[in-house]
Amino acid sequence: MADRRIFDAVKAELSAAIVAAAGRCGGGGGAFITDQDVADLRKDIADVIALGGSGGIVQSDILTVFPREIPPTTQATFTLSVATAPTAAQEWAVFSSSDACIAPSSVTIPAGETFTQFKVTAGSPLADTFCTVAAKFEGRVASTLCKVLHG
Repeated sequence: MADRRIFDAVKAELSAAIVAAAGRCGGGGGAFITDQDVADLRKDIADVIALGGSGGIVQSDILTVFPREIPPTTQATFTLSVATAPTAAQEWAVFSSSDACIAPSSVTIPAGETFTQFKVTAGSPLADTFCTVAAKFEGRVASTLCKVLHG
């Protein structure tokens, strides 16, 4: 059976992605859902289905954030979780899709641990800004969406 923590994290990411995509669908000349948005949602759905019906533990890396909506010039805590504790420390590169989220360049998951936490600092955008923060290690990627509120 899949780990409930992983299932809940993927479900939360799927919900956030749907809310973000829906927010971009408004009328009045705003941005529209892109082909990449649809592809990302399909992948998230496939991940949830795999977790619910695989019969075994899914090796999945999860990145979560609290709070998901970040006030200007404050910090949010990100948690990078891996399904299996590494035997040697893993240095993950960290990226942000926007200057509104200032992330460290890398974080380390210590040997024998299944997670690490790090802070991302919000800038002061002129309007609410969605940011994707991602962590990458040897072809594995975990990402999450957050929203930096304007001040």
